[in-house]
Amino acid sequence: MSLIENKKARFDYEILEEFEAGIELFGYEVKSLRAGQGKFESSHVIVRGGEVYLVGAHIPPRRARADCF
Repeated sequence: MSLIENKKARFDYEILEEFEAGIELFGYEVKSLRAGQGKFESSHVIVRGGEVYLVGAHIPPRRARADCF
């Protein structure tokens, strides 16, 4: 399941190879992404020591709605 995609990257760059990977998120980050609030426009990944790091992505904290209480 993909919650967010960097569509502009496909327009701006020639994608030669694709990798699919999971990412560990906190609960508020999942809720925020499902609500469409995440931004990957200026993000990229770095591979170091066999681990992949996502850099420059913005996932804002999900705000609690006032009418939930």
